[in-house]
Amino acid sequence: MMNKKLSLILLSYYSEKRIVNVYENVKELLEQNNIPFEFIVMDDGSLDNSYKIALELEKKRVKRKSLSTQQKLY
Repeated sequence: MMNKKLSLILLSYYSEKRIVNVYENVKELLEQNNIPFEFIVMDDGSLDNSYKIALELEKKRVKRKSLSTQQKLY
C-alpha cells in the first residue's frame, strides 16, 4: 500500500515575514488531523531573507526549490 501525503507548495517572493508563520500554522493544523504532508517552498529570487529562511526550514524537512537564475550564497 502506498503512503499518501499532501504536498503543499508555498510560492515565496519577498515573503520573509510570512514563511515561518504559514509553515507553523499549516503544520499544526495538519498534525492535529493526522494528515501526512510535505511542505515545499519555491523561492523566485527574492532579495530579502526568504531564501535563507527556506534553507532553515529545510532542516525541519521542508523541501526548497529555487527558480532564481541568480543564486545567493550564504
